[in-house]
Amino acid sequence: MAESSSDLIRGDAEQPANHADADFLDRTLESLKEDGCNILVTGSVAPEVSFHATRNLFGVDGSEHPRQRIIACTDLHPPGNHYLWTGYEETPELVSSAGLERGLSTMDGPTPDGITTSPSGWIGSFQRSICEAIGDADAAADDLEPAQLRLSVMTLRPVIERVDYREADRFLRVITNLVDGVSGMAHYHLPAEPDSELVTRHADHFDVQVELRNRDGVPAESRWHFADSDRVTTWHTL
Repeated sequence: MAESSSDLIRGDAEQPANHADADFLDRTLESLKEDGCNILVTGSVAPEVSFHATRNLFGVDGSEHPRQRIIACTDLHPPGNHYLWTGYEETPELVSSAGLERGLSTMDGPTPDGITTSPSGWIGSFQRSICEAIGDADAAADDLEPAQLRLSVMTLRPVIERVDYREADRFLRVITNLVDGVSGMAHYHLPAEPDSELVTRHADHFDVQVELRNRDGVPAESRWHFADSDRVTTWHTL
């Protein structure tokens, strides 16, 4: 089943997206998916809005090659019976940082060998777990097709706020390069305003920014920012 820009922008098939936006997104995303694509998802929104965006970006099955989906969680976890776990040919793989921070925080002082463990050392274990999950997906698929891998990171806030700049930058560089290497499509939630320092600090690692908003009395919306072309789409119902 072909995947159009409207599948990624929103789930409301009764409200067609702006035609100029849709044509531009179809052309641009087709190119990005061939080479691998890393998307930063911003906006101070409710968790359910983030989950809805992930459902859209995870796409639908129906092609010859079922998608390999990975959800990597830090501070935002979909409940066990949530729709993000259902309706796919292959159940998404869960990678969680739960326990990593607590386990390593008990080793903040000198170890028996006299080695001091950094409080942010959990990020290395989290990074390896994501890399292993991508490797397992590649092996299960017998070499991933372009855009067959879909990764969602929920969220980057602990990575950026609790880890020093160099470690956070290395984490993002490793994961985004690996996604590019298997021509995957990954998105990383960062619930903050798009012009905030928290967002701009590591923005160079991403090909696209998807901005979410959730206004009172209005359905959640998204718009796409493409840095290379300075193009920003209009707002669309999510």
